[in-house]
Amino acid sequence: MTHYLIDSDAFLALRSLKLLSDLCVRLPSDEPLLMVGHAAYVELNPLQREIGALRSAGSLVVHEVVVKSAAGQHMKELRRSGIDKGEAEAIAWALDDDRGNLRLIFVSVDARARRHAENNRLVAVDIMGAIVEWVEEGLLDRSIAMQQVTVWDDRAQERGRPRDYDTFDRTYAHRLAARRARLGR
Repeated sequence: MTHYLIDSDAFLALRSLKLLSDLCVRLPSDEPLLMVGHAAYVELNPLQREIGALRSAGSLVVHEVVVKSAAGQHMKELRRSGIDKGEAEAIAWALDDDRGNLRLIFVSVDARARRHAENNRLVAVDIMGAIVEWVEEGLLDRSIAMQQVTVWDDRAQERGRPRDYDTFDRTYAHRLAARRARLGR
């Protein structure tokens, strides 16, 4: 079972690429998207109706980090190292959470946050890495993903566009190879 912990920028990118709704429809009921409180309630404050609807539908679960807990202390350390509050809370929550056999993937547009997550032995991917995960897991149609990210062909567009994005097929192949190496396949 894999859960995806997304930060606010990843949420916004998926939303603007019109991939969020397609993904949420296909998520298994026991594998909702995960966010932390600061990202969901502060950074995405103008989108509370949408956040609430996703939570009510069971597509999103929001977790909080208690400031005086071990995770809260780790969050403070991450903040001192320059990580934004939402990403720091997400990484701290992921490290503190006793997930058992749960496979957790942190999805972030922020390269520095992904590096910190990886340095703490978390799997971290950008939007393209997440797209590869979701396509390979059957949660997103490859053709829909390819169509929705055609906006990335215009280098002036951001919307979560990875720095190393070339074409969909080439970037997908590169990320798929990295995924297979990580999974030992």
